Amino acid sequence: MSYYFSQPASNQQPYVYWANGPVTTPTVAALTLPAIFTTPLTSPLVSGSFTMTGVTTGNGLVYNQLAIAGGDVTTFDNTPIRSALRADVLAFLLALEAQGLTPGSLELVQQMLALYLPVTFTETLFYRYGFDPANGYVDLRPGMRLRFDFEAHQKIDPAPNDVLNGFVGSGTSYYEIAETASPTSTLLAGLDPFLASVVNPAVAPNTGGGGGAIDMHGQAFAYPYFRLFLPKSFSSADSTGSAGLGQSFVLFGATTRKDLEAATTSYLTTATFGSVSGVAATFRGRTVVTPEISMFLLGDATWVPIGTTVRHLVRRYAIVPRGLSPQTASFNLPSQFFSRPMTSFNASQTGQDWTLTWTFPLFVPGQFNFTTNSQSYNGGFQTYSNVLDSFDLPVTGGDDLSFGMPLTTSFT
Repeated sequence: MSYYFSQPASNQQPYVYWANGPVTTPTVAALTLPAIFTTPLTSPLVSGSFTMTGVTTGNGLVYNQLAIAGGDVTTFDNTPIRSALRADVLAFLLALEAQGLTPGSLELVQQMLALYLPVTFTETLFYRYGFDPANGYVDLRPGMRLRFDFEAHQKIDPAPNDVLNGFVGSGTSYYEIAETASPTSTLLAGLDPFLASVVNPAVAPNTGGGGGAIDMHGQAFAYPYFRLFLPKSFSSADSTGSAGLGQSFVLFGATTRKDLEAATTSYLTTATFGSVSGVAATFRGRTVVTPEISMFLLGDATWVPIGTTVRHLVRRYAIVPRGLSPQTASFNLPSQFFSRPMTSFNASQTGQDWTLTWTFPLFVPGQFNFTTNSQSYNGGFQTYSNVLDSFDLPVTGGDDLSFGMPLTTSFT
């Protein structure tokens, strides 16, 4: 099993899919999941293209089967994030939440969908991290970290309009997103594992924006879901900055996924969160917040900003030509050039006993090589335009990119 690239097609976004081999129309096999509901399902939960079924074996093992079918999943157009599938997935996740889930189960389902659904390059990050570049927001997930780039305001001349007065570069801080268990057995997301695990100190609230992770500490920020919103406009370096929701990077925490989506709709419309239950935090001045993920590059773990592509990483060491034809060029890439960690569950029976096996990480290859001088489609490297090809695939957490030097390209 591998990840394959779609064939170029007019008015169609490139996509990747998980399969035994290259196909023209990808499908998704039924996924096995552990018992994720607080009360086992007695009848199938159906939402759009998704059907969740509960299974109880003879020896009392409870697990779930997720069947995925429908045109919303396998039909592609020229939309980076397909609206029909987007609505389908959100409705399904909210239906699961309304049914009642064990802690952490909603994120597990999200991650399984991100791994196994056929997705466009942009959807790779949308379903994995909730990253919507067009609307400017991304979810904060355990295992990520936030990079805070601060600026300090200087005033070296008493003249109010002197252009030397204004913001200048300052320090950078990094905060890992940590998941902790609350006294009520719910899972909470917090900035910094150390601060997220302690009760004190109590932090007085602020009204002009926070200065760091300590300003998101304590009971006021004890929420399981957080989303980072980018402002539609940002104050000039000549100004004194802004703490307003619409002019600053803002974090919003919510108790449920339903509340998080309602808050998002409100913010994108009004630049406020209205009456949605939750907590909002901005950071004083012109602080820029960048989410990062950890992956492997040439055998070493490294942090990269969300949105980093395979091309971005290879370009650290070598020029990667664009617009190459798979029929006239060949890369000297090792078979382990790119691999992605997968999570899988498998229910199996031995005699009268059933077991559920969890496999992680199972690193599977992405097919970047192709057959020279062949017109046949083999699911490998594809060129989609003069500025877009398979090397523009975004990386996700845990991806492994490994290659030797020099990289060579031959033409025939």
